Amino acid sequence: MNLRVGALILAMCLIGLSSTALAQLGRITIAMEAEPNSLDPGTYNGVNAERVIRRIFEGLTAIEPGGTDVIPALAESWEISEDGLNYTFHLRPGVSFHDGTPLTAEAVAFSLERTIKEEHPLYATATWGYAPVWLGGIADTEVIDDHTLRVTLKQPDASFLAKLSLPGSLIISPAAASEDPQGFARNPVGTGPFVFDRWEPGSNIVLKRFEDHWADLDQPAEVVYRWIAEDQSRVAALLSGEADLIVPVPADFAPLLRSNPAVTVLQHPGIHVWYLGLNTERGPTADTNVRKALAHAVDRAQITDHILNGTAIIADSPLVPDSWAYEENVSRYDYDPVRARELLAEAGWTDSDGDGFLDKDGEVLTLSFWMPASGSGMQKPVEMSTFIADEWRKLGIRVETQVLEWGTYLQSLRSGEFHVFANSFMPETVDPDITFSFLYASSSIPSPNRMRFSNARVDELIELGRTTVDQAARAEFYREALRIITDQVPTIFIDHDIQTVATRAGIEGIQLHTTYDVGVETARAR
Repeated sequence: MNLRVGALILAMCLIGLSSTALAQLGRITIAMEAEPNSLDPGTYNGVNAERVIRRIFEGLTAIEPGGTDVIPALAESWEISEDGLNYTFHLRPGVSFHDGTPLTAEAVAFSLERTIKEEHPLYATATWGYAPVWLGGIADTEVIDDHTLRVTLKQPDASFLAKLSLPGSLIISPAAASEDPQGFARNPVGTGPFVFDRWEPGSNIVLKRFEDHWADLDQPAEVVYRWIAEDQSRVAALLSGEADLIVPVPADFAPLLRSNPAVTVLQHPGIHVWYLGLNTERGPTADTNVRKALAHAVDRAQITDHILNGTAIIADSPLVPDSWAYEENVSRYDYDPVRARELLAEAGWTDSDGDGFLDKDGEVLTLSFWMPASGSGMQKPVEMSTFIADEWRKLGIRVETQVLEWGTYLQSLRSGEFHVFANSFMPETVDPDITFSFLYASSSIPSPNRMRFSNARVDELIELGRTTVDQAARAEFYREALRIITDQVPTIFIDHDIQTVATRAGIEGIQLHTTYDVGVETARAR
């Protein structure tokens, strides 16, 4: 931290928040680290967009606030056929979109199919994000009546109800999306507790209370989202009263904010993993021994204890330790530079000419390491990645780093023109299928399986885990997959984040979700 800025913020902490913040009744201003790329659930690309999208849109199902169970949302009940292929949903009556059109079974079918059916009138109007992965198992939809919809799957999917709660599955207004398909991402219309008001690019997004929402929430009159990428500026916005809530809390500032009586720091375990992706198809990282060496050369305890200041725990799996599919017996890569050098030598990389760099067949071992400047769940990406790159340089590896803006970064990763990239994954639900299908299924290459990892047995296990109903049997499939994945090392797991936000002390009723959403529907000011 810059000492002069740090001293200024400390002085502000001792003085307390300005009195102007206490006058912001009926409005809550939230400062995030990045501007959303889109407010269309079908094209969003991260948690910053999701935190806004979930205020505007709702799904057939939801995840209970602060928990992991699937609960009813726009569907108030459902039945599942014995073969697990047919889901019959009964919609909540009396629900309308923000444009006044009613929520019907036909509207839900329109919404679910637009990202997966080529014959859909909106299918070709956008490049869809994660939605086709989540909804691709749908074979057909059938409207039974205005409030009853039957969805038929291609094969049983034990995680289907959880997938319907994910951002890409949220229900949009067919009328609004059809009227302006290209503009919908900047003028979204859903059924959620807040209505989109305006978006000033580079500045803020403003939502207004939806007075006709089906639930009696008594939500704030207005929600303002700002994006402040620089950590010190985001904290200063809270302390000056420009923001009522900041997310995330920078690790360097967490102790400072906790000690301030005018600030409340909230924490909740999240479903998150920060990892390094290794290109399994290109260059030195196509060699398993090189990937294992790189894993052994990362001192993760230094990252969690000193860079993240105890706001995270060390990860050895993409699954959090309390997952029902967590596997203890995985290949672990403790910090061991000696073993790392041995593995590199086994792969043929030695310093043959004494210049301090490892080489093979006349070529220096060179890694292209990409990292984002900031982004969803990325904690301190540049500092963490730079520390890791320096550790690898100590082994005699030439590491060429590149820092990209978050939106550009995600698009560029599809090219595969890297050896290593830093990323995080927040799967939205504890069901392991989301994590495995996204990160490790061959069908997810080139994105979101950006490591280009392909293993026939892992693909088979993912399929078995998805189509099997019994949870104990599913757990064994995923555990076997984890043993293979950690042995092959397409990813180096660094940490699991503890979601941390800060509000001014007068704010109550903020809901932190395991999915990293921050709910403000019940926010109140004392």
